[in-house]
Amino acid sequence: MSTESTGMTLARKVHEAAAGKVHHLAAYLVDGEHPLTEKAYAAIMQNLARCPVRPTPEESVACHEAGAVIADIAAGFYATPSATGNNDLDFWKVTEGRKPGMRFVKRVVGGGDQKCPKLVDISQQQQFAALRAILREGIAKASDQYADNQGRCKKCGIHLTDDDSRAARMGPVCRGER
Repeated sequence: MSTESTGMTLARKVHEAAAGKVHHLAAYLVDGEHPLTEKAYAAIMQNLARCPVRPTPEESVACHEAGAVIADIAAGFYATPSATGNNDLDFWKVTEGRKPGMRFVKRVVGGGDQKCPKLVDISQQQQFAALRAILREGIAKASDQYADNQGRCKKCGIHLTDDDSRAARMGPVCRGER
């Protein structure tokens, strides 16, 4: 096989892989029309492996029907039905990035202290799956579920210590009462 036909074969493989991912690679790198060296192919595939899976059309429709997009998810804490079935709920902390609409997610696990629950880093793909789960559950419902199940503020994660805070699902500072 010639070098050019090998390069085109690699380009087509990248094109197929990129179609199922959410990425920010330049179009000419993933269009399947520009031959690639083996080194370029390996680098692009390594990058794509770290990218989240593109939502299915059904997931996209469900999110749009709910009238919400990822950028609508505010920084705070959320609970969604367990993706694995090992627990009733999965717990998440969402933070906003520097760019508009950018969100980062960490998993909330048992432990931590009075001021902050224990957080665990997760892959970009897991972060994207968590954000989609929050949208499917409903942003308000997911944040309320977190507060109700953890007894912590849905905004900052601090323990709720009085009836007013538990009823509001937020402490007095996050409610703007201090």
